Amino acid sequence: MSLFGSIKNKVLTPIRIKKRVFDPEKMSIEDISLPASMDKIEDDKIRDMVKDEVATFKALDYINKPLEYLKAKEYHSYQIGILLKYLKGDNVFAITKIDTVLPTFVLGTTKRQLHIKVFDVVYRYDIGVDKDASLEELKKEVKWTPLDAAYLLYYLSLSERTLPKKR
Repeated sequence: MSLFGSIKNKVLTPIRIKKRVFDPEKMSIEDISLPASMDKIEDDKIRDMVKDEVATFKALDYINKPLEYLKAKEYHSYQIGILLKYLKGDNVFAITKIDTVLPTFVLGTTKRQLHIKVFDVVYRYDIGVDKDASLEELKKEVKWTPLDAAYLLYYLSLSERTLPKKR
């Protein structure tokens, strides 16, 4: 084989790129990526906005709704973004009488399962929400469920979020 034939074969050989596998257990709050418009919301206002989201969740009586109802898309990217922004700040939001707000099956989720569910939402938000979207556009984008919000609210209420090491 000639020198050029050898080079040609090496240049034209496709390079295999490994797909990165999504692993929510390895994700943390540093992986939360929000639209620029969300980042502009002042941090001191976010707590009150989360308080309003908890009040809305309770007022809509999601605790007594069947699971299938909680899977309907009712939340917009702005609302979920508010919860993610609060989480990104590594803040804790204690929910008074949480058992009267969130469904029992959400409260019964193990810390590992909860972490996986929350960072699945983070991942879907990252790939599914335009980072250049305005607040108005985010408010029109209804693609999240009350179940997504419930897991985020529960996660926000935990003061200890680190996962135990796998055995």
